[in-house]
Amino acid sequence: MAGAVIDPQKCDPSACENGICAARRTCPTKAIFQIEPYEVPVTDWQRCRACSKCLSVCPAKAVSMK
Repeated sequence: MAGAVIDPQKCDPSACENGICAARRTCPTKAIFQIEPYEVPVTDWQRCRACSKCLSVCPAKAVSMK
């Protein structure tokens, strides 16, 4: 099953407003989450529906579909 993958080498949460991942805010199923602001987010594969809304909002282009 396809889903959003966040590359921790590219991800820079400080580029997002208040350190809260832009992809996280955009995800309609809340599949992308962070424990704390400024931490690299992760994907909950059970929730991700591969809608790809997160791809265009990441300023670091760290999100891809696999």
